[in-house]
Amino acid sequence: MGRPIFGDYQVEGELGRGGMGVVFRARQKKLNRLVALKMLTGHYGADELTRFLAEAETAASLHHTNIVQIYEVGEDKGAPFFSMEYVESGSLADRLRTGMMPPREAAQLLISVARALHFAHQNGVVHRDMKPGNVFLLKQDDDELFVKVLDFGIAKRRADAGDVTGVTNTGAMVGTPHFMSPEPVTSSRHADASADLWAVAVVAYNCLLGRRPFEGETVGALCIAIHSGRFLLPSEIAPTLPPALDAWFERALARDPAARFTSARELSDTFAACLPASARSMRPEPVSSTGRSR
Repeated sequence: MGRPIFGDYQVEGELGRGGMGVVFRARQKKLNRLVALKMLTGHYGADELTRFLAEAETAASLHHTNIVQIYEVGEDKGAPFFSMEYVESGSLADRLRTGMMPPREAAQLLISVARALHFAHQNGVVHRDMKPGNVFLLKQDDDELFVKVLDFGIAKRRADAGDVTGVTNTGAMVGTPHFMSPEPVTSSRHADASADLWAVAVVAYNCLLGRRPFEGETVGALCIAIHSGRFLLPSEIAPTLPPALDAWFERALARDPAARFTSARELSDTFAACLPASARSMRPEPVSSTGRSR
């Protein structure tokens, strides 16, 4: 039996499933290139279709080398899909299953993630679901870590500095609970760029210490911990880490958004400055915007 064909794409295998559909590895026949093909499947209504198309539109508007590129949005036999850059690598979640990251590798990671988020924020887009599973790692020839950020499925576009618009049902929790800041825990409509920076700090904590700063046996207990609990400072878990990281995490995970870092760039620059010179990665010049998003 032949492989399924959707428009110009021939499916070669399944990559994963989520709440809004399935992602396939496929080959675009005209250009003979591998792509990731995301399709909205099953029974869906107008809201699901709006969210799916909003993901494609938001992601396609972000042309940056650290963001997975969108190629095409289409429909085949009534099934909407979009094709995107196929990243043949593992996620940060996969990497962390093998153990914690050394500080130098964590700094490289934060620099690349920060570039992607800084660009998105500058263009009015808040990711809202930063987590290890949405960060893919690629090794360069010089052994420097290169990152692709993906999955803008629940991203919001800011109409202006005081408003964040998007497709969110009232009462719905948007994001992955362990990486959510206090603001979206109480109201997803209050999630802004600062919530993304909080999530990146949780990712950094996970990378360096092999655990997350806030835990709970239930989602409710976790939300209480995020909103009012205390997290252990790095020095209390791993005394060999630079002491300056304690202050960095206290600021990055401040419950008052105004007390946090003001941008993704400041977040990553300050993190790198906490490390001894021998542990810092060589920082190349920022790459011009050439990629797209997913």
